[in-house]
Amino acid sequence: MKKRIVIDCFKLVKGQGKSIGIYNCVKGILKYLAARPHDDLEYIILGNTYNAVDFDIPGMRFIPVTKYDPTSKAHALIWELSLVNPAVKKLNADAVLFPRGFAAASHPVKDIVLIHDLIPLYYRDHYPKALGRVQNEYICRRLEQSARTASHIITVSDFSKNDIVNRFGTDPDKISVIYHGMEESPAFRCNEDSDYIIAETSMLPHKNARGILEAYSRYHALCDADSGTPLPLKIVGIDDAFLNDNLKDDKARADIECYRYIESDDELNGMVAGAKLFLFLSETEGFGFPPLEAMQAGVPVVCSNAASLPEVTGNAAVTVEPFDTEGAAAAMCSILEDKEKSKELIRLGKQNVKCFSWEKTAEQYEDVLRTVVFNGV
Repeated sequence: MKKRIVIDCFKLVKGQGKSIGIYNCVKGILKYLAARPHDDLEYIILGNTYNAVDFDIPGMRFIPVTKYDPTSKAHALIWELSLVNPAVKKLNADAVLFPRGFAAASHPVKDIVLIHDLIPLYYRDHYPKALGRVQNEYICRRLEQSARTASHIITVSDFSKNDIVNRFGTDPDKISVIYHGMEESPAFRCNEDSDYIIAETSMLPHKNARGILEAYSRYHALCDADSGTPLPLKIVGIDDAFLNDNLKDDKARADIECYRYIESDDELNGMVAGAKLFLFLSETEGFGFPPLEAMQAGVPVVCSNAASLPEVTGNAAVTVEPFDTEGAAAAMCSILEDKEKSKELIRLGKQNVKCFSWEKTAEQYEDVLRTVVFNGV
């Protein structure tokens, strides 16, 4: 008899709120999980009319929730607290997977929760005024409740696992670390004629856009001191107003081009692939896709050594402390001036990316789901 697993994707809407990374990850997980043989498992996705284009996939049954709007905070809250459990029970599920960080408020069946990171708690500790205090405190408490009461937890790095254990006292045996995968991409190569550096960030404090701007300013000054010509910077995730408010170096600012948001993945990937160097100085990440995507595109990476990033980038990036802008600037100069070093980083990056595949990720997810529904663990 088949075991029935419900996957709650009702609240996932591409580009809605801060969930775009989670959305893309869940899309990859479902795509490759559905492609695996699963004669003894039945997958049911609770989705919505917005995500049907990506989540209504062969091999899984897709049920759109049409009476409620996932873009409404009130409807999303009602769903989470009082509606998802009756829906799961009505479907006679043996287990439910919550891929967006929270388990349901109560637990009518075995539940597996995917906790990507504890960044909301990082904000409570370091940037208490950056987010809405009430909303962020609610998220923190729901994460803690989920970590304590779920049947099993999946997270995306050893860093995140240790964070969950240390903050909540969760039994480490109840947590499985499963890395995200990487989609296969065309065989990019570093463009010898490219003439810019690229950085990805956002205006959220933990992404450290100010650190990127300061590092670039210092790099710019080092080039001027050596009578060199600094490469311009394309920075994705901030606007001109943020740039003008946070960088007073007029010479460096004149060489920076801001892109608040790039909707097309192909356009962003093309911009990354055309760069001489990729810069990423985030303070904390549960996983960290952008450096891996740069490596896949054949671009050498300078990134911070914080949180999960050393774990994910391995020996294939030059890492610095997030706020060590002098060190970041020196690393940028070193890579851009030394073609052999740049080529070696590209080679190591290509090797590193091979460690991350959605096929392997899906296999590990299936192992966890089978363990929960068949062995009751």
